[in-house]
Amino acid sequence: MFISERDKLGYINDDLPQPAPTNPLFRRWKTENVVVKDWLINIMDSFLVSTFILYPIAKEVWNAIVVTFFDGSDIAQVYEL
Repeated sequence: MFISERDKLGYINDDLPQPAPTNPLFRRWKTENVVVKDWLINIMDSFLVSTFILYPIAKEVWNAIVVTFFDGSDIAQVYEL
C-alpha cells in the first residue's frame, strides 16, 4: 500500500492521532495529514472527489471510503481500496 510504504499509515489507522493545536508536533502533523489526504483524493476518479474532499483530515476521508466501498465480507478488500 502506497501510504504504508511511505510510513504514513498512522494518519489513517489511528496510530497517529491529531495532536492538540498547542502541541509542538501539531504543525508537522497537519502538513503531513494534508499530504496523505491529497494522496487519497488524487487516486480517485473525478466523479468521486466531491464526495470525499470536504473531510478535513485523512482519517475521516479513509473512514468514508471504507464505509462507502467495504461491505464487511473481505477484510483484505480494505487494503485494496
